[in-house]
Amino acid sequence: MPRLVALWWPVLTTVAQPQDPSLVGWRMVDRFAGFRYEVKGPHVVQSGFHTAAEKLADELGCFGWIQDSEFRTVVGEARCAKTVADRFKAFLREGHPTSEVEAVDIYDYPDTKIKLHFSHFKRLGSDRVTCFPAPPHACRDDHLRRWPEGQEYPDGCDEDGCEPIAGSGEEL
Repeated sequence: MPRLVALWWPVLTTVAQPQDPSLVGWRMVDRFAGFRYEVKGPHVVQSGFHTAAEKLADELGCFGWIQDSEFRTVVGEARCAKTVADRFKAFLREGHPTSEVEAVDIYDYPDTKIKLHFSHFKRLGSDRVTCFPAPPHACRDDHLRRWPEGQEYPDGCDEDGCEPIAGSGEEL
């Protein structure tokens, strides 16, 4: 019997010792990536980009949201397992075959936590206000302040916003 206790003693002491929270793999930031993005290009709005993003997010197990902005860009947030987050970011940079991505602005959250939580990846309507104090997808006044001087606005847009997209029935 003393031999049995001797065999179990190292196991019991190992289990009873508290784990160091700085060990790689234990922290949320080691396992997840949370980020906000804004995708710019002439055909990212109403091009199948949203549907393709939703489908990929579901396949990868990401959750978050996607939405058209008032400046005809696609904006959103995503939280994915760190092992697949780069695949979703690569899609944002490359786009859908019918879209033409010109630029992508991504902000990685240091704590991985996105601001709007949904149980899956969701497409939001234009009636939902989602802008942030800083880019990407900054609120209207910030959008105007950061628009490069001398650079042209997208077709149909000016300092007051954008004209409705044909067939959408919505004013942007």
